[in-house]
Amino acid sequence: MFEKDVKRTNTGFLALATDVERDEEKTSEPPEKIKELLKEFQDILPDDLPNELPPYRTHQHDIVEEPGSKPTYRAPYRLSPTELADMKKQIVSPRKRAHPTIHFAIRCPVLFTPKPDGSLRMCIDYRSLNKQTIKNKYPIPRIDDLLDQLRGATVFSKLDLRSGYWQIRMADDSVHKTAFRTRYGSYEYLVMPFGLTNPRATFQAEMNHILHPLLDECVVVYLDDILVYSLDMQQHVEHLRCVFEILPREHCYVKLSKSDFALEKVQFLGHSVSPQEVHVDPKKIEAVRTWKTRENVKELQQFLGFANYYNSEPNSPCHPHTIHRQTNKPSVLTKLWSNSSAQPARTKSRSGTCICPSWSLPTTMLLTPILEKRFSSSVTDATHSHLNSQTYQPQVT
Repeated sequence: MFEKDVKRTNTGFLALATDVERDEEKTSEPPEKIKELLKEFQDILPDDLPNELPPYRTHQHDIVEEPGSKPTYRAPYRLSPTELADMKKQIVSPRKRAHPTIHFAIRCPVLFTPKPDGSLRMCIDYRSLNKQTIKNKYPIPRIDDLLDQLRGATVFSKLDLRSGYWQIRMADDSVHKTAFRTRYGSYEYLVMPFGLTNPRATFQAEMNHILHPLLDECVVVYLDDILVYSLDMQQHVEHLRCVFEILPREHCYVKLSKSDFALEKVQFLGHSVSPQEVHVDPKKIEAVRTWKTRENVKELQQFLGFANYYNSEPNSPCHPHTIHRQTNKPSVLTKLWSNSSAQPARTKSRSGTCICPSWSLPTTMLLTPILEKRFSSSVTDATHSHLNSQTYQPQVT
């Protein structure tokens, strides 16, 4: 019935209901020294971003298009009353994030995506612009490399920047390319918006520049997530102070409600990090258990990518990648996964025994290797010309 109504009226509304869970990590209060530090640097912990624009930084977001590209234009989408109210609140806000424009040749439509807490994030559908944008190849850090830096750490603090993208300015000659159309007129962004193709690279480059003196010493950073790690609490207070002294100089602001301080165990980038080891976030495993059977190639690729990333035993016979290797033909691939013979792999993948055959959850040990002791190596994959292997050292008890 819903599909018929949408086809007839070309309109449909969906309501998103979410459960907002309390973060278990915040049940304990931070030590008194951390509280004093937060009070001292409360200027970087505002309830919202300042009204003025962020400063010109080393990196502004520049949109570089392919030669011969033409201005993009797309008709606006129909929005729900809730979305309209949220959009109006953002574009008429006194905070200088967007301003009216008369660039009628460039207009992209507005859409909204849900945040984990159930609120809405306003985005612009820049797909037509992204297609003709030259991609920025600045490297985003590998998560496993970041986790490797945490060996020996016993205290962690996680900082989340407040509306991180809005703390980066658009390059002056690219502002007009961000133009979007609303029922209240056309606007263009003065700060980096959601929906463009290269903001991750711009943001990571700027964060690496800002925190460069502390990277891999006491800080790892992945986009707007900053993790401060230390060997003990006394050292941790000093490390936090170093970070807090840098952020105000760079006019960077932290969202206190999404930050955690002086923890022995912290959730970071889909992993549960504690002294000496890292576990996959149990919520990720639960997502696999409740994942419905894939019905097309794209959905299957999503599942395989997820499972392959977290799988600690690539040679496992139930590894979904084993199925993926057997053919590169999408039609055959879909049939193979849908076939009853693939049921054991599907079941084991969802139950977690495929993703973590040896433990209840996959575990990465963060003990510092002993160079005088023997290392072991096992081949995990091979081609006609290359071998892929793992080198490890058994835990010394």
